[in-house]
Amino acid sequence: MNDMRKKTKKDAEIMIEIPRTLYCEQCQKETEHMVREDALEIEYTCTVCNKHDDIVKSFF
Repeated sequence: MNDMRKKTKKDAEIMIEIPRTLYCEQCQKETEHMVREDALEIEYTCTVCNKHDDIVKSFF
């Protein structure tokens, strides 16, 4: 596993946590985000302003 990845527990499911540089609409610039992914959703959290976005995966 890559050194940048970290497994975390959430609701008894394992999530993969990866830092990524992404554009933050609230900060209006590129900032580092913590990206957490599990089987059903992807979460993006800005490390500067803590803006939180969720994307629910659709399999249909």
